[in-house]
Amino acid sequence: MLQNVLTLSVTNNNNTAMDTFRELFDAWPAPKRVNFAADIGVPVGSVTQFYHRGNLPPGYFKATIEAAEKRGIEGVSADLLASLADRRKETAQ
Repeated sequence: MLQNVLTLSVTNNNNTAMDTFRELFDAWPAPKRVNFAADIGVPVGSVTQFYHRGNLPPGYFKATIEAAEKRGIEGVSADLLASLADRRKETAQ
């Protein structure tokens, strides 16, 4: 059976691909988790958990897209975040 696979890879400002949520978090300026947490309005501890789990709950997608836009981090879109979430689900199975 042939399976169609959509691969969505976006490069951040450092020209590195964002293929995982961890790579998305790493696109933020240092201190990465502190800035990401402040930008989306959650405690740093929550972002640390997201990072270690390699996940971003969908409830934070909109805030992440808006924060990336304000920071000038290109390519962060609903399509990218949905693709990363789908990819994470596939690898977890």
